[in-house]
Amino acid sequence: MRKIFIGTIILASTLVSVPSGWAAAKKPEIPKAPNFYWGGIWLNTPALTRRFFEGKVTLVYFWDYASINAIRDIGTLQKWLEAYRSFGFEILWVHAPSYEFGKQRENVEEVLKRFGITGPVLLDNDFKLWDAYKVRSWPTKVLVNPQTAIIHTQVGEGNYMDIETRIREELRDKQVSVMLPTPVFAREPIRYSLDECGAIMTETPIGYDRFKWWGGQIANKRWVDPDGTLLFKDRGDRVERGFFAEGLWTNGAEGFIHARETEHLTDYLGLLYQSFEVYTVVHHTRAGETARIYVTRDGEPVPEEMRGSDLKEDARGSTYFLMQEPRLYYLITQEDEEWHEIKLWTRSEGVSVNAFSFSNRCLSDFAHL
Repeated sequence: MRKIFIGTIILASTLVSVPSGWAAAKKPEIPKAPNFYWGGIWLNTPALTRRFFEGKVTLVYFWDYASINAIRDIGTLQKWLEAYRSFGFEILWVHAPSYEFGKQRENVEEVLKRFGITGPVLLDNDFKLWDAYKVRSWPTKVLVNPQTAIIHTQVGEGNYMDIETRIREELRDKQVSVMLPTPVFAREPIRYSLDECGAIMTETPIGYDRFKWWGGQIANKRWVDPDGTLLFKDRGDRVERGFFAEGLWTNGAEGFIHARETEHLTDYLGLLYQSFEVYTVVHHTRAGETARIYVTRDGEPVPEEMRGSDLKEDARGSTYFLMQEPRLYYLITQEDEEWHEIKLWTRSEGVSVNAFSFSNRCLSDFAHL
């Protein structure tokens, strides 16, 4: 599988010595930004060509709107736009979907409104630009200078000071006497320290196209055939890296799909977690349909002070969220350091649970839209 999920990768520079006779050797050629392919779907702009890069410093941002790693990046990118756009800085948003529902134009347009993204967006549904830039992970940031050369690539979250420093250097090269504003990042944010930020779990993808290479387990069923439907029985078995199910579910390529309508809340899918915040990616296999999905924490409704922005309370005090479009939903916040159990309950046939995602304390300061 050519695409992987990633939280962050920190790249280190290495100093090396070379023979003095190499001093006059030809410098390696800096790669040029690939041209855009014909027929791509553009939002917020007419179709662009590589001439778009000329005369400006551009961050080409490869993202997926259902990826928590990308969602956490968006606020930083918008701060850079606010600080540097008037000096010739621009962002090109290349949306490369990790799920089939992310290929739908209307779904991406809804997310652009939700996050206030007004710049040029390319829907790279066939991963043509992704491959041209040799991208392998979400998110990936590629900095292109005014001469259309690729000068910096950053895989994953973090290293914001390095990227901003390169942006500022290129803007000064473009206009030597420019007076730039104070940097957005005076120091690199602490994001992954266990002592300062608490525990964080890696994303838990669900569905046979992702789950098998990720190395997780279905706690109460070791194997289910691709696209197979089984009646799961939860007998209390749990695993730290994986999930469990109760009721009739289909093992789909991108998620576990609830395979029947029930009168009462009897069927659920859940997992153990240890993280400050918990999110889930869900969608309905019948486009346009909505579903009410109930959420319990350790068998009880989620306490009011711990409810994510998408959670509501019904007249009986149960906690739920209304799945109206395919996206990431915010379920639990302000969690402690202990292990807990979350379950998603549904009566509706066609509800697909695609992934669970997580944040620690230091990664929770972003727009929970």
